[in-house]
Amino acid sequence: MPETIIGADVIVGFPGETDADFAQTRRLAESGLIDYLHVFSYSDRPGTIASGMADKVPAEIIKERNAILTELSSHLRAAAHRRQLGRELDVIAEHRKDGALHYFAVADNYIKVRLPNQTYAGKQTIRVRVNEAFDDCVAGDLIDSATRVAQCV
Repeated sequence: MPETIIGADVIVGFPGETDADFAQTRRLAESGLIDYLHVFSYSDRPGTIASGMADKVPAEIIKERNAILTELSSHLRAAAHRRQLGRELDVIAEHRKDGALHYFAVADNYIKVRLPNQTYAGKQTIRVRVNEAFDDCVAGDLIDSATRVAQCV
């Protein structure tokens, strides 16, 4: 199902994580099975079992691994967005950030779509044909409308 988008949460630097463990995580992320990552850095929480574990991963290694997977996630997400080109997506306008000119919407596959003000539909479903893909969202034309969906910038 090419319209499906799969994300994964990843914690880097959990006590005992080896270079081989991290390499395996990276290979899995690069396998094509995952479209984006939410990357978290491990940090001790007092009173947890993990906080008492040996083999702590040094903070600088955790930071480096986080940066590697975050960068990889950006590339994966951009590729997932490119796969949506030409597709029709149902989107729901959700919110507008303070001071922003555009409303944001989310598609039924969780792709982010940026809409111009005049297309806000009050949480109604709007159909969009995707004709542009960006790192952080997609853009296109509203179906049965001449209103242009704004470029993500």
